[in-house]
Amino acid sequence: TSAIDTLDNLKISATNCVYKNLKGIGKIWVDNLSLNESLIGLASQGVLFLTLAEIGKVNAVKKSTLNTDKSVAHKIKLFIDDNFTNQHLNLDLISKELSYNPKYISRAFVKNMKTTISEYINSLRIKYAYSLIKRNVSSIKDISLACGFQDPLYFSKVYKGIIGESPSQTINKIKKG
Repeated sequence: TSAIDTLDNLKISATNCVYKNLKGIGKIWVDNLSLNESLIGLASQGVLFLTLAEIGKVNAVKKSTLNTDKSVAHKIKLFIDDNFTNQHLNLDLISKELSYNPKYISRAFVKNMKTTISEYINSLRIKYAYSLIKRNVSSIKDISLACGFQDPLYFSKVYKGIIGESPSQTINKIKKG
């Protein structure tokens, strides 16, 4: 009866299950609860331990999935870090290169990096653009192309959104010293 008391204390019942996908555990519980009173306590404890072990396995699989997502996010980050100046870099290219489904890599990246893939790419490109401006590169078209942007106007819009001023304003500030 100590197993039954434990379940009662934890408020676990048929209507308030801890985990509903434990195949076969319910039947084992029912079979063991129908034993005579002298065996029911021992059998119930055994089944409780079996149940908790199964829950542990489920949690281990979930944790493994989290680690896999983290690993995939890290691979994506490394790929982007190495290729952010590629004008064709996008979710489809990344998914093809890393052999993952685009939706999966997008979710894994956001979940682990707390930003979207396109936001991360743009942040790297704009940091690089800023470093080029600091090195006296003053052609917005050249900077945008070197950073992986195909359109200088779009580059300027993204730059202003991240830095808070246009590339031209940054160039003028740096020239003035």
